[in-house]
Amino acid sequence: MGLCGGAVIALRAAARRPDRVSSLSLWHGDFSGTPGPMTGHQQNLRALLAMAAQSRQDASAINAALAGSARAGVPAEVADLVMYPYSGDELFYRYGALTLATMTEDITPVLDGLDIPTLIVTSEDDHTAHPDGSHRVAARLPGAELRVEPHGDHISVFAAGRRLQQILADFVGGTSVLTPRA
Repeated sequence: MGLCGGAVIALRAAARRPDRVSSLSLWHGDFSGTPGPMTGHQQNLRALLAMAAQSRQDASAINAALAGSARAGVPAEVADLVMYPYSGDELFYRYGALTLATMTEDITPVLDGLDIPTLIVTSEDDHTAHPDGSHRVAARLPGAELRVEPHGDHISVFAAGRRLQQILADFVGGTSVLTPRA
């Protein structure tokens, strides 16, 4: 399972070791390294992380500047999870380098070679990761089921309501449109 940039990592892992992956679940994937539209958030974050990844000193300065604004709009119940990469300068530097790598990774070459049940979840109004990325990935993967919710983003997945829980449970339990292979 992969969320955001983790969706890119999950796809690469499945392509590298298909013998170890029987299905994939990709939620609000940040496929901004694959040609297509990006949200303003993706464009801004990519530029910010490119600066932060240049040096630990740059990362420290950017992290200090973000200290207050990064927490804005983050629900208290998930703040510790969401804000963890910003909790220290070294951690932010490493987060910047790793996240930039997933944000600039074009996963197009691996898509045609994957033929496993894949659940892809996005929403019509995700302003964090452009929903078109999930649409494009689903269209290229022969074993993909695309679920487009009317609302949702990275933060809302942390508080997944009954509907999202049921979508995942159906997929994992084999009662979804796609049944994961045993």
